[in-house]
Parts: sequence; C-alpha cells; structure tokens
Amino acid sequence: MDYSDGSRDMSDAQGYNADLIRILQSALNFTSIIVPAHGFGSITSNGSWTGMVGALARREADVAPMDFSPSLLRATVVDFGNPYGTDLMVILSKAPSRVIPPFLILSIFTPMVTNSF
Repeated sequence: MDYSDGSRDMSDAQGYNADLIRILQSALNFTSIIVPAHGFGSITSNGSWTGMVGALARREADVAPMDFSPSLLRATVVDFGNPYGTDLMVILSKAPSRVIPPFLILSIFTPMVTNSF
C-alpha cells in the first residue's frame, strides 16, 4: 500500500490493499487511519517485535492488510487470517549460458542486428 508521506488518511492510500479496506469500510461502516510501520516485523534480542508485527503486538494497530508471510514465530504474537490474494503464476526459464568475453558486446543487440554483421 502506498500513501502520501505523513498522511494518516485512507483517502490518500493507493493499491490493492487500500482498495480492499475502502470496500470493507463502505460495507461495514467503520473508519480507519494509517499507522506507519517500517518493515514486516522481526523479533529483537529483548523479545519485542519491530515493524507491522510489533504494531499489532503492542495493539497500536488492529489489522495489517499487507502481504507478508505467516510464520510460527510471528503467530505467537498475532493472529493470521486466511490469505485473500495469491499469485499462482510461476515463471521458469533456462539458466543463461556463459558468454565468452570478446562476444559479450554482441549480447546487447537483438538477433536481427547481430546477423547483419
């Protein structure tokens, strides 16, 4: 979710998650504010949490509608719901072949251009 720097209003937020929150706001009649958090969250040496997980654990936020992976460690401090967005597309490709240095310059041209030499 992207939003204007310093804004805490959902009207400035952009992206799939922001659109979803606005739909829920309209259907369920609630208001919301953005609580900025840096990163998804990791545990610190003293046992506290950073990022979005930390904001949830400290009850500074009620939900974190972002795409971060649930883990057993994170699940000890927050409840994860069912995922609502998944990308089932996987792209596989052949590993690139090694290019011999004298011919490396030709790799920037399309095959049509290199055939004209």
